[in-house]
Amino acid sequence: MVTLDSNLSNQKKYIIMINTSSKILILLALICAKEILVFNEEILIVIAFSIFLYLVSQYSSSAIVEELDEKAKVIQNKFDIYKNIEEKTILHLLNYHNKRELLSEKLKTISKIKKLRMNIVHQYYKTNLSKQTLLQIEDTLNRFILNEYINTFAFQEKFVLKLSNLKLKLISHGKKK
Repeated sequence: MVTLDSNLSNQKKYIIMINTSSKILILLALICAKEILVFNEEILIVIAFSIFLYLVSQYSSSAIVEELDEKAKVIQNKFDIYKNIEEKTILHLLNYHNKRELLSEKLKTISKIKKLRMNIVHQYYKTNLSKQTLLQIEDTLNRFILNEYINTFAFQEKFVLKLSNLKLKLISHGKKK
């Protein structure tokens, strides 16, 4: 039943198409016979192009639609591929940015630690330099004091010796008188 209905439907379309084509041909023949339409190159090109468009629309429209659908699918697939690549690229860039930020924070921390260590070393050398300077000054003063004691002791010895000699001379000189 369904095939009979579809056959009848196809036959009706074919008859309508023939009637439409016949009407167009009769109209074209009348226009040409009355010389309303003169055939020259432009008219022939227009007629050929019109026939071409009619035939394409009647018989090749489904093939064109299928071809366009296939092209659309190919373009959509390429678009999806590029969209996935773009998403992956964005994710990689975000990961790279996060790693860079983390590395920057680590470098800041390392820099702070190095500054603290440098301050500690600076304080240590500053303190040691002060102590070393004080020790050198103290050593120099001790040597100076020791030299003073030695010089004073030598002077006192010479002085005592000279006084002793003078005393002996005075005593021996006092006995001679």
